[in-house]
Amino acid sequence: MAAAEHNIIIEQGADYIRTLTIRDGGGVIVDLSTGLASDFKGDIRRAHSGPLATSFTMTFVTDGTDGSILISLTDDQTNALEYDTKYIYDIFWVKPEGIVERLLEGEVSVVERITRF
Repeated sequence: MAAAEHNIIIEQGADYIRTLTIRDGGGVIVDLSTGLASDFKGDIRRAHSGPLATSFTMTFVTDGTDGSILISLTDDQTNALEYDTKYIYDIFWVKPEGIVERLLEGEVSVVERITRF
């Protein structure tokens, strides 16, 4: 199955936290309790073959039975992203049986911060 496309907006200098719920082709929530958070990987880059800008941290929202994972970046990570720069991202799932599936892809827009700490 092809990855879903979803463009995201990240606010520079703020934590980025979103919940992703994994569903099968029929729309049924996938039980992730047999896997580990390390079975998910997501990166942000300026180009497909370009250097890594940053990586998402992914953790289970609950015990994994609800099919949900948290996708997050710290405020330091988002602060390091340059505004007015085109980025792209994708998220992969390595299933317990070793099958690798690309779940999500899209463009990343960074909103410039105004306040400095």
